[in-house]
Amino acid sequence: MGKFRFFSPRLLSLTFGAMLIFSPFSASADEAPDLRETIQKNLPEGEEIHAFLQLSPDKAWISSTYSHPDSIQTVACTLSFIKINLTDSVPNMTNSLTLLSNQKANKVRAFDTTWTLPTHSEGEMTLKNTVLEQRFNMIAETASTIGSNIASQDLQKLVDSLAQGQEIWMHFSLGEPKSLPTAHIVPLLNDFKQCTSHHHFAFLGSPLDPRANLSDNPF
Repeated sequence: MGKFRFFSPRLLSLTFGAMLIFSPFSASADEAPDLRETIQKNLPEGEEIHAFLQLSPDKAWISSTYSHPDSIQTVACTLSFIKINLTDSVPNMTNSLTLLSNQKANKVRAFDTTWTLPTHSEGEMTLKNTVLEQRFNMIAETASTIGSNIASQDLQKLVDSLAQGQEIWMHFSLGEPKSLPTAHIVPLLNDFKQCTSHHHFAFLGSPLDPRANLSDNPF
């Protein structure tokens, strides 16, 4: 089985850290396309957005559920960061980071259109913040998608850690580190927790205090 020590010229690890204060982006309909609608069009048939946090004209966090197109039964709960390329004639998703829970397993999954990975090749991804460090042995599910199973208790720790900082820092093998703001994300974390519990996929702990990572919080 091959290795993808360097996922692209870029991804080696994702590192979480609270370093800067962030305020959610807001824009009128005249200033930018409806990002929620654009992201919805890029999701698989059967996946519906439940909660939405726009970060910029082309980036957002979403909490969503996926139901099989031939059934109303929910088969997965997801929490995702998504970036859309708005310069294309038809805007397309360029990269994402997703936490997924279903009846079979919990997963961490990353996607990037610049990757060209051999299917089933292996590599490593590390998620870290000031209170948590998790390392995953990732497998290429497609040429542009990597994934790893995660135990319910570790998924809970990961979700809870997102409420303790203002940003996610992403460190790649080459190139400049990237950061994803997470201020105001707690309602989406709670929606994801509620979804996994309601459908008996996983219990990810009690709801989080929505004040936990507001950009102006006193904690």
